[in-house]
Amino acid sequence: IYHMHMAVIRRSQGHSAVAAAAYRAGQNLYDERQGLRHDYTQKSGVFHREIIAPTHAPKWVNDRESLWNTAELAERRKDSQVAHHLDIAFPSELNARLRLQLMRRYVKARFADRGMVADVACHDFHTRNPHFHVMLTTRRLEGDGFAAKKEAAWRPAFVKKDGRTVVDPDYIKEERKAWASFANEALREAGLSQRIDHRSYQERGIERVDRKSD
Repeated sequence: IYHMHMAVIRRSQGHSAVAAAAYRAGQNLYDERQGLRHDYTQKSGVFHREIIAPTHAPKWVNDRESLWNTAELAERRKDSQVAHHLDIAFPSELNARLRLQLMRRYVKARFADRGMVADVACHDFHTRNPHFHVMLTTRRLEGDGFAAKKEAAWRPAFVKKDGRTVVDPDYIKEERKAWASFANEALREAGLSQRIDHRSYQERGIERVDRKSD
């Protein structure tokens, strides 16, 4: 099964990076900007949570509450993009150890090595829908905080369409292809024959017929 969804966490829609992180990680985090506490400790299905940061990152980024409050306070605009988010399905054929290994390889190579801080939460490992969420910072770390400007090299992933900020279709294709490559390599290393494909049925020349019961 292939699934990857990308989105922007932005204030114009009432979003908070702290609230989003608390929900995905199943934790209780205090939001300094909103003056609210977001308590999701009763959330079920959270198997693993982890922050993957660049090698030069200061220690405070490994604290989820500090990370996202600092990211929020770095933004001044009412319509700021506070974070980027991906929701990705694991190959269900891999066991828990191999899924985490795959996730770390992918997140480090695609995001942390480029300077982003990635906050990862893995869900539903005991179901048929194991998946993980990645929240990504939009600014490069600088000194003991975030840079004054958003990182230009990370912005092309999002474009304006009909007055809305949406993920660039070309970026989606690139990232979907990258995940398929990492996942298929993990399946190969595990000695499994299954593979995933990021392309649509139409792109693969497959005609799908939905059958209805009589």
